[in-house]
Amino acid sequence: MTDWKGEKLSLRINGASHDDFISAVIGGIKPGSVIKYEEIDRLLALRRPHGEKYSTSRIEDDEYEIVRGVEGGRANGDPIPHGEVAKTLGRKSKTGFALSKKEIKRMPEKYRNIFACEDRIIPYRFHKGVYEAHYRRDGFKVFACAKDFKEMREKFTAKLLEQMNSEKPFLAPKQNTAAPAPSDARFADYLKEWLEIKRKTCKESTVKEYERLSSVNLLLVFGERAITDISRQELQSYLFRFIDEGKRRTAEKLHQVLCCIFDLACEDLHILSPMKKIVLPYYEPKKGSALTKEE
Repeated sequence: MTDWKGEKLSLRINGASHDDFISAVIGGIKPGSVIKYEEIDRLLALRRPHGEKYSTSRIEDDEYEIVRGVEGGRANGDPIPHGEVAKTLGRKSKTGFALSKKEIKRMPEKYRNIFACEDRIIPYRFHKGVYEAHYRRDGFKVFACAKDFKEMREKFTAKLLEQMNSEKPFLAPKQNTAAPAPSDARFADYLKEWLEIKRKTCKESTVKEYERLSSVNLLLVFGERAITDISRQELQSYLFRFIDEGKRRTAEKLHQVLCCIFDLACEDLHILSPMKKIVLPYYEPKKGSALTKEE
């Protein structure tokens, strides 16, 4: 635990660098102060590997979540715990919420046991000022996002009920629908699904860069391939090729995109991600000093 106290603000940090996440409590922020998420994102970007001051050689997501102390984008006067996670789901420590009895009661009877008896948790995250919930289980594919958690939850519940009440529900009787064989799942299909999510949650310039990487690099090599046929050795060799060509930044971007795509596929197909053991060579940033005015 680390404590720091200034003239106006105080900070308490819990956790270690090797943990899945750390938490911080910030005190002294005046009620009504505007919380600028874009400024938080800008400062976190200084940690990315680029050889400048404050940067790190490690490739990390640097995702954060503010769980209390902020309402409608403004501080409410309570200390702001930054990064504290309520429920741990998997390796990346995402948070989740359970549907209430009232919400479950609105569901068609044949679906109620799934969310009541089996205690389903809906995973969500707070990313760049937006709450995002994405549920892909039991035959459902539901995504909802909003700047307010309550609004996001209402949107999610409405979309889930819409799928349940549709004429062709995603969860069909087993005797009428056969699950698609893993060999039918193409890399291009999951890449398309991932890009659709990013178009709703990322700024335009970021989406354009993802689309450029997809069309110029990924689709040409893996597009029509069955996603279960792509091996760890093949992916490792593919990324090393960019390292050998001196395109380290491209390799890092492709590594990030491939991890996201295989996370989607492996959750649906119940297989291990080939990206789990993929590594990139350690990069030692160049060190130097700026020229003086006289120089």
